Amino acid sequence: MHLMGGYIISLIASYILINFFQRGIVADKKVTAILILSFVLIVGLGWELWELFVGFTDVIEDRVDTLIDIVMDFIGGYFAFLYAKKYLWKKD
Repeated sequence: MHLMGGYIISLIASYILINFFQRGIVADKKVTAILILSFVLIVGLGWELWELFVGFTDVIEDRVDTLIDIVMDFIGGYFAFLYAKKYLWKKD
């Protein structure tokens, strides 16, 4: 679920930022990549904090699961970024 969630969040962020990039608002593709992957990590960390505060996870017992979830968010986001880079960005 976290892999797919990171993928979807990254596609949404990619679509928004790429449209801004094509209009000249985002100046560099590297900056766009950092923004997209940072947004995925922020959403993933926010989800993990929500799970902690609601009581779905325990800090001590579920730390490995939480780390795996965040890594899977990032991997999904990175795959979506590569997809967007190849198929959504206009060629220079």
